[in-house]
Amino acid sequence: MSETPPPVPPMDYLPMDPNPKDKLNWAGITALILGCVNILSWCLPPCGCLLGIAGIVFGAIGLKSNKRGMAMAGLIMSIISILLTIANAIAGIYMQQHGMGIWKP
Repeated sequence: MSETPPPVPPMDYLPMDPNPKDKLNWAGITALILGCVNILSWCLPPCGCLLGIAGIVFGAIGLKSNKRGMAMAGLIMSIISILLTIANAIAGIYMQQHGMGIWKP
């Protein structure tokens, strides 16, 4: 006589997250895209400043993801663009105060 194996209990087939860092991959990619856009928009201080801050925030979040290299590149480009935006704004204010701007007072 052969014994039958015991019945197997039903299993839940919910997808398990093998790596919780996968959920943050969007942040690294977003930081890289914002960094690239920031490099192009630093000459407009309102755009460069807002996009730079957003790029820094997403870059900091993305450092905890699998796309760490993309997040780091976006973070560096965003920091550089904010510095360029500040320098551009200071130069514009200086030129306007000394009568070298486009609009004459």
